[in-house]
Amino acid sequence: MALNLRRRTTGLLLGAAVSAAGLTACGTDAGTVATIDDVTISQKQFEADIDAALADPVTGEQVEELGSAYRASYLNDVVTAEIAKAIAENEGEPITDADVDAKLEELIQGQSIEDALAQSAMSGDPVTEKQLRMRVARGLVTDMAAEKALGVSKDEMTEQQLAQIKAQRDANPGQFTTYDLAITATQDQMLAADWEQKAKAGTPLKDAVAGNPDPNMPTGSAEAVVEESLTGADLAQQPDILNQLQQIPAGTTGTIVSGPDQTGIFTYFVVTVKSATAATDEQLQTQAEQAADQQFMEAGLIELAKQAEEVDVEVNPRYGTIEYPEQGLPSVTVPSSDNFTEPAPETPTVPGLPAGL
Repeated sequence: MALNLRRRTTGLLLGAAVSAAGLTACGTDAGTVATIDDVTISQKQFEADIDAALADPVTGEQVEELGSAYRASYLNDVVTAEIAKAIAENEGEPITDADVDAKLEELIQGQSIEDALAQSAMSGDPVTEKQLRMRVARGLVTDMAAEKALGVSKDEMTEQQLAQIKAQRDANPGQFTTYDLAITATQDQMLAADWEQKAKAGTPLKDAVAGNPDPNMPTGSAEAVVEESLTGADLAQQPDILNQLQQIPAGTTGTIVSGPDQTGIFTYFVVTVKSATAATDEQLQTQAEQAADQQFMEAGLIELAKQAEEVDVEVNPRYGTIEYPEQGLPSVTVPSSDNFTEPAPETPTVPGLPAGL
């Protein structure tokens, strides 16, 4: 069972962990990996965290296979996670262990931590419990930044989106309907009328076409009849087609006319609407949540980039250089030699969690 984001946290960054127990007072000597405000990530603790991941019965084998690529990715996540924590401190809303506990319990929805981590490892993303907790904390900081930028909570944003979606559904219910169809096409109006009449009289559309095939079709047979499922959203850019489709009651057959094209030709789609299912309230809720997630993600990325400028970050050049993007948290670009001889991989996605910042 994948980690399920039924209750969402924006931008749960992947691979973002370092134990607070290994963070010491700020320093810049050779034994320092990076400093973030008054917090130091020591080389000793960094290596201890890598060793812990290697020794972990769930992650160890994959971490060893990834080698220096894992180290580079882990370093980047450690630094940016500490930047996120510093941002929360600067905003006067530090993320507590209790905050992480509550969100983590919400996210795994009854799974054990062990099962959730095993599922993540099976997906190709080895992650320790400490890493997962840091990702959750960083997601909370992203939500905090988005809420500051938007002036509303994610729940309030979801309610706004749901109200808009319901209003759209009421105005055009066809766009929120799923149609199961049997459909064929011809440019012969008389042939289309014959197929429609026979289908309305009870002959399956495929048999109607087979009994009077269109000689201009490539197959010239009932193989030209296809069955497919379409949503109103699929036809949003073809409002005339959608409007005609809505006029065909479920369980009946009708003809949809398209054209003329640039050569003056009309196409006649003979359609049997096997079923037409309106979107449920649960589906609309999911759409609203997804829309709110997207808005929060975008707003959070922009706001985090601004807030990160207020955090003092130094990275030991032997380990990499800090880069500041226009959106999202700063990242560490690692050297191609010395400690890190392999490029960091693209950050993989934990099942059920949205891709990170």
